[in-house]
Amino acid sequence: MGDRIVVNITDGTDFTPDFYGHWCGLRALKVLNDMVSAKISSNGIHSMFCNYLIYLMKAQPQPYSYYVYNHGDAKGIADWDNYEWTYHTDTDRWTTTNPQYADKRLTRSQVTKIVKRERPELYKRYDNE
Repeated sequence: MGDRIVVNITDGTDFTPDFYGHWCGLRALKVLNDMVSAKISSNGIHSMFCNYLIYLMKAQPQPYSYYVYNHGDAKGIADWDNYEWTYHTDTDRWTTTNPQYADKRLTRSQVTKIVKRERPELYKRYDNE
């Protein structure tokens, strides 16, 4: 897996814009899982999405390529890398276009295991902060 990824959030009815991150990869999933676990946002998915971007960027400019597209406009843009991931607030589950998990509704802990397996350095670095 490389470093491109698309992430969006849904409440079962509405969707946030698509976040496309180049040079953040699976870290984008870790950040959203951490944010949800810490109950950082609870004012709807659009507020959650704004807080997600701030949390992902550590509230400062980053040297990476981050983009926000209208929902659906980033479809397929990372399907050869980390794919598209959608967090469902109504069920507390993740879905993805990744063929390995495409037919599953993954829990946050299952996604954490995927990220830890593919990018263990993310946890070593952040566990020591």
